[in-house]
Amino acid sequence: MLRSSVYYENKYTLEGGNPLLTPEYDDNIVLNAAWKWLSYTVGYSHNKNQPTMFSEPYSEEHPEVSYLYPIGQKPYNSWYTCINVSPTIKCWTPSLSVYLRGQNFKADTKDGERTLNHPIASLGLMNHIALSHDWHLDANYTFQSKGHASNVKLLRNQQSFNFTVMKQWMKGKLETRLQLQDAFN
Repeated sequence: MLRSSVYYENKYTLEGGNPLLTPEYDDNIVLNAAWKWLSYTVGYSHNKNQPTMFSEPYSEEHPEVSYLYPIGQKPYNSWYTCINVSPTIKCWTPSLSVYLRGQNFKADTKDGERTLNHPIASLGLMNHIALSHDWHLDANYTFQSKGHASNVKLLRNQQSFNFTVMKQWMKGKLETRLQLQDAFN
């Protein structure tokens, strides 16, 4: 990221570094609590000089060519909270995670300063079944809402269903898996 040279990525993109970047600092406070199959986490972070890639036209003669280079972002605060419930009922281990993340982020754009502080919610529902003879089945669902993460705007909700069949061999030293990722999309 600190290099001063420019690299050719393709006919529309050049990438460079920024030798003037300053070190990134993160101050974090995290509290965790757990009891049996229930856990809760809450955290706060103050981020300073976090590097991100910035894009602008390479030159007036070639406005179709983008020049990407890292810049240090303005300081901003973020927070998150998560609760996880994961009991074991005989051979079945269901798990439910609910996660919420927010931030107070302001970015400079060509149209002036822009506030990006729409929180993101995530939900995870995992199911694990341990069968006899070292067979395992997993069925998982994940959801993430649209919102902002640092300088990124997620424009739509995302979800996926994943399924796995696993067989362990040689007392767990070797395993084979059959996975179906994002089954309905």
